[in-house]
Amino acid sequence: MQTVTITSVSGVSAPYDIYVCNVYGNLCTFLTTINDPVPPEITINIPSPYDSAPAIGLKVISENNDCEKIEILYC
Repeated sequence: MQTVTITSVSGVSAPYDIYVCNVYGNLCTFLTTINDPVPPEITINIPSPYDSAPAIGLKVISENNDCEKIEILYC
């Protein structure tokens, strides 16, 4: 199983929800809610079918103001 390690988050404030998506930001799957600012780093398991994709979108949505940020990660 592949993992993603998040070492910092900028542009949104905690708490925030983390999703894995396709590279277009669609077909998202909820991964976890983070209640504390990052760092410290957080490692998250990437579920199937995304764990074998050549690239994924990691979406972060702030619960406080619905601010959304997506980062494309190449595997």
